[in-house]
Parts: sequence; C-alpha cells; structure tokens
Amino acid sequence: MIRPEMIYWKKDKSWYRKVSNSYRYELTDSAPEEARESYALYKSGVDQALQLVGATPYDGVIVHL
Repeated sequence: MIRPEMIYWKKDKSWYRKVSNSYRYELTDSAPEEARESYALYKSGVDQALQLVGATPYDGVIVHL
C-alpha cells in the first residue's frame, strides 16, 4: 500500500527524472534530504514487490505502487 510519505519526492518535478528500470524514476541533485528519505521508502516498496516475483529492478518489470 502506498503511503503519502513514500511519494513526497514527487512533489517537485525538478527533484526527479524518468529512467528505464523498475524504479521508473531517479532523483536529481536538487532533491532535498526529505525527498531522498521519501524516495528510499518508495524504492524499498518496489524492491519488496520485485522480490515477490523473483525479479530485479533491471528485469523490465514495472511495479505500480
């Protein structure tokens, strides 16, 4: 289940950019510490979902939290 603190990092589009892996995004250098902590929670959720299906972030599996 997604919690608001897991997506705080998406509050400002200058804090992230799209990438081609399961995380779908990565943070930019302009992301503040609170956004970095939030993104860590998001990545943890993606990792847990991937683990359930035996995949890695680079296997092309897209996780919708």
